[in-house]
Amino acid sequence: MRFVTGPDYQVSPAALGAAAAGIEAVAEPGADRGVVALGPVPGDVGHAGLSSVFLVFCDRWEWGVREAVGRGADLASDLRAAADAYGLVDRDGADLLARLVYDVVGDPAEAGDTWADVAAAALPDREMPEWGAVGAEWADTARDLADHTWPALIARALAGENPFAGQLDDLRPIVE
Repeated sequence: MRFVTGPDYQVSPAALGAAAAGIEAVAEPGADRGVVALGPVPGDVGHAGLSSVFLVFCDRWEWGVREAVGRGADLASDLRAAADAYGLVDRDGADLLARLVYDVVGDPAEAGDTWADVAAAALPDREMPEWGAVGAEWADTARDLADHTWPALIARALAGENPFAGQLDDLRPIVE
């Protein structure tokens, strides 16, 4: 079995619903589709043999119409189920994409399930930091890296300095 796929393949839940409605309109339960009433009264259509064969034909035709209407109703039901399924997938897919985008741009402490949440998170009410404070933080970070990382401690020890001086003073009362 080959499936139809590709960028040009689209399913419209509205079109599926319209097709189901059309089938239901044709196969409306109250519609008079009886052909048995067409059956002749004996003697109306030639001789008795022809009349009886025509009555059998009308009876079989009636059953065929009933079967066609039943299958039409089943087809309409299946079309409505497919329309509902495609509608759910479209909505759930859009919601999933909104949640994924929110996870990228939104606040990790909150849940964003809609595109409105994404839009609100994409333009947060944040102020720019004061650049002097940012510069001071970077200077502190550079000083910490230069003074307290293993390469800096090794370099200070090789220069003859005790790199742990002052850091172990808190342990002196325990040892003494």
